[in-house]
Amino acid sequence: MLPGVTIEAASPALIEKVRTVVSDEKGEYKIVNLPGGTYTVTFSLAGFSTIKREGLELTANFTVNVVAEMHVGQLEETVVVSGQSPIVDVQTTAQHKVVSGDLLYSLPLTKEMGGFAKVTVGATIRATAQDVGGNIDPMNGYTVIHGGHYTDNRALLDGMQFNGEGNGRGFYFNPAAASEVSVQLGGQTAEFENGGAQANLVPKDGGNHFSGMFSFNYAGKGLLSNNLTPELQARGLKAVNTTDRTYDGNVAVGGPIQRDKLWFFASIRGFGYKNLMAADYYNLTQNTPFYTPDVSRPAPQQQDNRSAGVRFTYQVASKDKLNISYDIQHTDLCLGCSPLVAPEATYTTSYANPNYLLQTKWTHLASNKFIWEVADSTLIFNWPNHRKPEAADAISIFNGSTGFRYNAPLASSLGQRVASESNQRGSVSYVTGSHAFKAGFTTQEAWHHAWYDDNGPAAGIGPGLVAYTFLNGPSGTVVPSSITEYAEPVTFRERLKVNLGVYVQDQWTLKRLTLNVGLRYDYFNAFVPAQDLAAGPFVPARHYDQVDCVPCWKDINPRFAASYDLFGDGRTALKVNVGRFAGADIYTMARANNPVTRAILNASRTWTDTNRNFAPDCNLTNSAAQDLSAAGGDVCGALNNRNFGLNNPNASTYDPTVLTGFGARSYNWQKSVQIQHQLR
Repeated sequence: MLPGVTIEAASPALIEKVRTVVSDEKGEYKIVNLPGGTYTVTFSLAGFSTIKREGLELTANFTVNVVAEMHVGQLEETVVVSGQSPIVDVQTTAQHKVVSGDLLYSLPLTKEMGGFAKVTVGATIRATAQDVGGNIDPMNGYTVIHGGHYTDNRALLDGMQFNGEGNGRGFYFNPAAASEVSVQLGGQTAEFENGGAQANLVPKDGGNHFSGMFSFNYAGKGLLSNNLTPELQARGLKAVNTTDRTYDGNVAVGGPIQRDKLWFFASIRGFGYKNLMAADYYNLTQNTPFYTPDVSRPAPQQQDNRSAGVRFTYQVASKDKLNISYDIQHTDLCLGCSPLVAPEATYTTSYANPNYLLQTKWTHLASNKFIWEVADSTLIFNWPNHRKPEAADAISIFNGSTGFRYNAPLASSLGQRVASESNQRGSVSYVTGSHAFKAGFTTQEAWHHAWYDDNGPAAGIGPGLVAYTFLNGPSGTVVPSSITEYAEPVTFRERLKVNLGVYVQDQWTLKRLTLNVGLRYDYFNAFVPAQDLAAGPFVPARHYDQVDCVPCWKDINPRFAASYDLFGDGRTALKVNVGRFAGADIYTMARANNPVTRAILNASRTWTDTNRNFAPDCNLTNSAAQDLSAAGGDVCGALNNRNFGLNNPNASTYDPTVLTGFGARSYNWQKSVQIQHQLR
């Protein structure tokens, strides 16, 4: 192409309508930072006919190579060229799969990381996360690529991370708000810290025309079958796991508040499931020492989710655009649900308010060569763990002969956790015909607070501060064996002071060869603040000093990639990638070095129930052995750990060289070679 050609990219996806650049002295051009959508690209130059390419489909993380052959003619003459959009990206080396919003709705799969993995070659999820139409908890469908670790996966909204606690999930995707989801499987540029799978939800902005959608999917037990044949029943199999219901409903609407100036898009969603577990039933004799299965009431495994979100796109000025999105979610689910746990011994978790994600992004087009961008996202979520009403005053009982727990959940499961994660990024891009240079930073701060206090520091011993172990006795009876005591109340706190990344990168096109080179510096600093734990029935008040630099890591991570258009027709590309990536972390190392984590938080003692009343008639605040049988009491052994409630002298201690310095952080090198060819 000739130098000095004016190239205009127009799309309904652009609130500014048109993005314009001019080809350089070599006749090359680049237009970057375009949202996905359908584009018309126009080429114009005085003395030459205007060329217009229509119907070009652009998706996330994809470069469409559009070349125009200019012919001498009048500028007013327009030649319209139509044809299929390129499907081979001959410049970008990152491996990715785009899942369109339509595909999300048409396939009977969960609208989460695990579901995206099922339609992405090279991605896997663990066997326990496999679902049919969303009938298991989608939060646990961590995606793994290239034999890596699931903690390296990342969930992003408009390019901003929103993983809860680093690799977990505090929020679900809302497919009604997504124009598409881009799943990146490797070849990440220097913009990113980790090398695992990344699922980026590209949100809908609304547009200049009002539009809306409604969808609802439901499956009940009347639509299901099972393979419980009479032959299997005759062999002793009485029941199988089944789905009672699964549902997913979405409503969304978007459009202009002011045309070409302010758009909005709003959506709400409700989804969930209820499974019934075979061979696990409610207890007919709840709040007694015994478990009697009620075969008419199988144990449920249930989750219900509700969410709402709104996004605004505001064209502040001709060169400035602001995006603001706000999402709230509420989730109720059963944790601890297992065939080896009675329903009364599980606990209910509610991801409840405050549970929100707020994101802002500002983009400034300083010129057709300079682009500035800054963004911030804040995720706050909490998840209290509660007893079920039928276990309000019950004590947890574990049958050591069968491995089955009933009556109530463990004290160590009950309490509340609150976490906050903030992410920021900023960048400046300088774009010419052959170069797309970018420099920027990413930062992350986070805190976590968990407290476990089932009964609080009370004068008496609450039901949650002890747990019993029984063994099977003769003639179907059970016999008390031991008591476990808990050092509650307990509080855990960890802080991520900063996770900083500074990077530079360039995409350099040399005719049919495109080089992508980058360098990233990462600095990670987490600590454990000072902690004060109140006294409880079994333990005094405790104080722990602040622990700094757990860890303080520094890393240099280079990235190199190249893509070569083998035949110059944009249909076949040879791509290579080599990069060093930091291992994922946020609280893992801080939590391992938290003195509360390293303390002895429970201890056991033997118990002989001499008077057969299934209650420990001993002084449990006395850690020494006791024999009160002569007075009508029981025989209780000494606590099996003298450091109960105190520091564990046998806890693992980390070498300072693991916690601080250059290269101490876990990392991996990733290399790939691939050939992409468009068959037709």
